[in-house]
Amino acid sequence: MRADIVWKKVPTKPGKYLDFYLALVRSFFENKDLSFHALVVDTSKSPLDSHKFFKSSKDHGIDAFAYHLIRSRVLRFPAGSERLHIKLDRRQRPPDLTTRDLGVRLREADRDFATVSGHPPLTIRLNSVKGGQHTLLHLCDLLLGAVTADLNRKTRSMGKLAILRELSKCLGRSTGEATPPVERKFNVWHFDVPGE
Repeated sequence: MRADIVWKKVPTKPGKYLDFYLALVRSFFENKDLSFHALVVDTSKSPLDSHKFFKSSKDHGIDAFAYHLIRSRVLRFPAGSERLHIKLDRRQRPPDLTTRDLGVRLREADRDFATVSGHPPLTIRLNSVKGGQHTLLHLCDLLLGAVTADLNRKTRSMGKLAILRELSKCLGRSTGEATPPVERKFNVWHFDVPGE
């Protein structure tokens, strides 16, 4: 039996389903091989106009931010890994935009880092997958929803508030709090959009 484990479906009442969500959050912190990296933009200060910045495409915008996040946080701090396998949630993409373009840009950036650092380049592979069919994308949606809710401070759901409390307890800080680049387990990058 399959079900979506996502932020918008967090159970509102205590019980076995909410307990499962809380156990999922705890299991993330217990697994040393998992890490979470988020890039957030305060759109109340820097509205993102997709027509102006991203060739009228939200997908271009998502890929641009994904590139900056992966290049700045993952490529520079690969934690001893030799491979980087990126799974992207499948979206409706315009015909001129493919995940291959993002892969090419990441490989070029990685080669530049490898030249400077003396480390061999990473083997980078990208796949577009259906989010509902991949457990890590479920977990990512849950954690990203929690970061967003913490920053917006709008949720009143008892279930979501319980998850935010659990995350804060595991982190020892607020869920949406900005972290330094060297934070490897739960990294939240508050990205400032350059002025016009």
